[in-house]
Amino acid sequence: MKGFIAYSSKTGNTKRMAQYLYDALKENRDLTLLDLKDKPDLSAYDYGLLGGWCDRALPDKAVMKILDRAPKKTGLFLTMGAMPDSEHGARAMEGLEKCLADHKKESLGTYLCPGKVDEKLAARIDLLVFVPKDAREQMKEASEKSREATEEELKEAAMYFTEQLEKGGIR
Repeated sequence: MKGFIAYSSKTGNTKRMAQYLYDALKENRDLTLLDLKDKPDLSAYDYGLLGGWCDRALPDKAVMKILDRAPKKTGLFLTMGAMPDSEHGARAMEGLEKCLADHKKESLGTYLCPGKVDEKLAARIDLLVFVPKDAREQMKEASEKSREATEEELKEAAMYFTEQLEKGGIR
């Protein structure tokens, strides 16, 4: 089976995670690493893992745009400024699962990893007047605490997707 790991990355967090997953999963698989900004043709692939950055508890626009063209067997992963075990992380996980269901995909799993918030966005949080003040405060706090994923967190993601692929009959 031919597969891919494709990513959309704004600050480098998701690219780093995608590269880590690719390096960990490619050994016994026919796997290709793709950058969504190159607008890849996914029609030749049997399965894939799509990664992006979290935008309002959903994958960013590049991932959403290509999800319909992704293979039936697809998994999703996101990097996010809030911690994955936070309330926002729970909403994002629900969003990932809903995306796969809405696009009629056979899930190869969903995963969230920490990622450093874009500095330009962090600097503009106070200007987001359409966002309620308490939500802006939560965004500021999460942004200040945001960080890159640790090596251990990336390793856990790779182990998770290894198990998911094996469950999906992909070895």
